[in-house]
Amino acid sequence: MTDQPETPKILDQISKSTNASATRNKQQTHLRFFIFLLAPLFVAIGLLGFKQFEMQAVLMQLRSAEDRAYNWSLLLQQQQEEMQRLRDQIAILSTMEDRNETASLTLQARVDADLAELNRRVAELVEAGNEATVPQDSRWKILEANYIARLAAQKIEFERDILSAVTLLQRSDRALFESGSTEVLSVRQQLAKEIEVLRSSSGFDQEEAIFRLHALIEQVEGVRLLGSKSEKLLSSQTAVSAKPDYTVDDTRGMLDTTLEFLGTVFVWRKWENSYETILAPGQDELIRQSFRLMLEQGKVAVTNRSNQLYQHHLQNALDWLQTYVATDAGPGEAAYLELEELAALDVNPELPSFSGLLQDLEQLSVLVR
Repeated sequence: MTDQPETPKILDQISKSTNASATRNKQQTHLRFFIFLLAPLFVAIGLLGFKQFEMQAVLMQLRSAEDRAYNWSLLLQQQQEEMQRLRDQIAILSTMEDRNETASLTLQARVDADLAELNRRVAELVEAGNEATVPQDSRWKILEANYIARLAAQKIEFERDILSAVTLLQRSDRALFESGSTEVLSVRQQLAKEIEVLRSSSGFDQEEAIFRLHALIEQVEGVRLLGSKSEKLLSSQTAVSAKPDYTVDDTRGMLDTTLEFLGTVFVWRKWENSYETILAPGQDELIRQSFRLMLEQGKVAVTNRSNQLYQHHLQNALDWLQTYVATDAGPGEAAYLELEELAALDVNPELPSFSGLLQDLEQLSVLVR
């Protein structure tokens, strides 16, 4: 009986623990319910995000395709405009061609009419008679002589062709003779003098000078240069082999013995003012190339008729020959003599001018009119 007061407390505690357990179970049940409800929602949100990403990628592709389609449409439109412009131009050209054809037919008809009129007038002049035939022929012959003489002057001035100029002056003299006029005697005398002066003039043959320069280049190609290594070695070996064997005389002094010993080892030569250049291996071709360039420049000067440049280049070539080739005998001497003759040429000789004759012919043609 003494334990009855504790029973309500125990029951109260039991009820409280029962209520707490029920509350926890209820909370856990609610939590599971919320988790069960939110899990599909999160999955749906993830799927929605993935689908949205795919939709954005598809949208970007669509936009790119739209841009390309727009560019293609612009290009197509430009091509259509260009084709339309070409069609318009073709239409304009066809219209112009039709107009030109019409104009050409009209012009052809007009030319035919003019030619018919000219033929009629020529026939009338022929039928009119030949009263002024002899004076007219004389005038035309003098004009022909004047024209031919001017052609001869141009041959001399621009082409420097003396033979052609002489031939033309002879034709001019023939035309003056055929004119039958007594006014041409003094001019014919002056013309004969000019022809003799041209015949006595010595012209310059460019082709001959160029061919001689080319032949000289080939000639010097086979000449051995001074100071080449092979020539030096050969001369040194010959000089050493020609020396007698060394013998020591006990009666000689130390100085004489030393000098004689050095003479067997070295080749003693007298030092000259003009020493010979010793060429390195492979330098021969470079030196020959410089000679070829000098003569090639001389060819260019001959073509340009520049006497100053021609003399400059050939003088350099002469100096080259004297430096690298023995010019006292053999092929070197022949090349040097040929080069001296070429250097003495005048590539731009002064030719006679017959301006006085042309003035007399011009005055004669005016007087005959």
